[in-house]
Amino acid sequence: MSRPINDLSDFLTALYGLSDAQLPAADRMQTAKQLYFDFVQRVGIEFCNFGAFELREGVGQFNEFSGANLSAAFLDEYVGEAMYEEDAILLRGQQLTAARQTDIFEIGRDALAGLPDAPSRQREVMSRSADAGMAHGLAIVGKSQVAPDERDERFFGFVFGGDRSALTAARTHFSELHIATFALLQALKPEFEAMREGFAFNLTDRERQMLGDLALGKTRDQMAFDSNLSIATVDMHLRNLRRKLKAQTLAEAVAKGFRFGLL
Repeated sequence: MSRPINDLSDFLTALYGLSDAQLPAADRMQTAKQLYFDFVQRVGIEFCNFGAFELREGVGQFNEFSGANLSAAFLDEYVGEAMYEEDAILLRGQQLTAARQTDIFEIGRDALAGLPDAPSRQREVMSRSADAGMAHGLAIVGKSQVAPDERDERFFGFVFGGDRSALTAARTHFSELHIATFALLQALKPEFEAMREGFAFNLTDRERQMLGDLALGKTRDQMAFDSNLSIATVDMHLRNLRRKLKAQTLAEAVAKGFRFGLL
């Protein structure tokens, strides 16, 4: 039975213990998210949404939440109606600079009352988020460059909220939340890399095995012999592997396997 998450120490111990767990990458990162949700709720915060987003030429680009425990109905509306285009997270993320790479601010009904001149769509998004559960809360956005030679950038956003007691808890435990958040970001880095390139962690067991064999330097003949498969069947699996990883070559597939935490 897994150890309950009672404090930051428990969370960090369990999170870093996942690196030794024999779990597929997708399961390992899903477990990391659940540990984080357990910790956040343990300190008194009901709702938490987070994700990493692209910043292309200064404009935020939303793909999907990395983690969220608001209702599925609201999340579907949020994505389907492109509410993210006027979300405070993306808007504040677009204002980050090299000199000011993080921003912490309140969201919810009180924050909305302090924005009387905000565009109506922006006020609507915050109001509907409050109705869905984020009545009061605290948000963190941070900026990081994708690569030194790229113009695009990436930023992350985390929102903690619920009723007024959740906001109080977020303020009280902010130092712990800050540490836990950055620890989770490191654990989820392979997922963020994969999301950016459209990989869905959908390899079959055989494809994962062959990716590992490629990383060990095995040839097609060796893989066929070891797995009691024909060369044609091995080639079929390798084609599927390259297609799913969007890799031009098998060498690129192996490189992406390491980047995405598959190896």
